[in-house]
Order: sequence, then structure tokens, then C-alpha cells
Amino acid sequence: MSRLLRRASSTLLLAGWIGIATVAQAAEFAPAGLFSSGFGTLTIRTPSTFGASLTCGVAMSGNVSAFTGVHISTVSITGGGYCSLLKPKLSWRMSAYSMTSAWVDDVGFSVTGIPGSNCGPTEIYASWNNATHQLTVFNQALSGNCTLERLDIVLPTLSIVN
Repeated sequence: MSRLLRRASSTLLLAGWIGIATVAQAAEFAPAGLFSSGFGTLTIRTPSTFGASLTCGVAMSGNVSAFTGVHISTVSITGGGYCSLLKPKLSWRMSAYSMTSAWVDDVGFSVTGIPGSNCGPTEIYASWNNATHQLTVFNQALSGNCTLERLDIVLPTLSIVN
């Protein structure tokens, strides 16, 4: 019986250490502080565009905190036509999932005008390239019958680190 208890306690101790090692090696964005992007592109389909793809320019900025992660506080959308009607619904938070991927929470847009649309907020998956500092999103469904077909943006000062 004592052999069984020793084996069980050794297994629990090992599992505990593995759990600690996993937490210690979690990926995160760095460095802490303010960041901004260059201009990128955003392609979205909404009920307001009658399902047609709308491609606009996009830029973003925000803050990286060791305690709260990445908070995207400004998203600027540029371009003519419907692009001027596309407005971000902000409270976006981004977190590294691995060295090559990230989650962006609460992504949403509204389109003013007739007909209007509300897209999101939705959590989306993105790929990350540490060499080019590029965030890329492909075909992510947003609530409100919208699709974020593509987002390509370079965040030159950000990297994902362990």
C-alpha cells in the first residue's frame, strides 16, 4: 500500500512540475508599452454590402501590459465608398496563443447607413509572423452574418516571446 501511495504522490508531484513549466513558458506579446501599426488592409463581407467583399485600409494602435496583455484602443479605417461607413466597435484585446498564432477578442464593426449592419463582437483566430511582425486573419465569421475575409497588418514593434 505504501508503494502505491509513493507512486501516486510522485506522479502528482511530476504533474505539478509539468504544469508549472507549461505556465512559465506561455507565449505573450512584448515589449510592454505603446504600439502602433503601419497601414494594412481589411476585407469584410456584411449584410450592408449585400455579401460583396469590401476592402479598406486599416491601422491600429494600443498598449501592451504585463498584467492585462494587449489592448487595441484605436482602429482607423480608410478608403472610399462603404469604407467610410465601416466603424470598429472597440474593446479589442489580443493575446498570443503560440509563437505563431494569436486570439483577438471582441472584434466588431458596425456599418452606418441603409441598410446598417452590426458585426461582432466575436473572438477571432490570427496567425503571427515574428520575423515580419505581421498579423494575418483569414475567413473568420463574425456574429451578425458578417465575415472578416482577410486582415493583414504589420505591428513593427511587437513580437511574441516565451
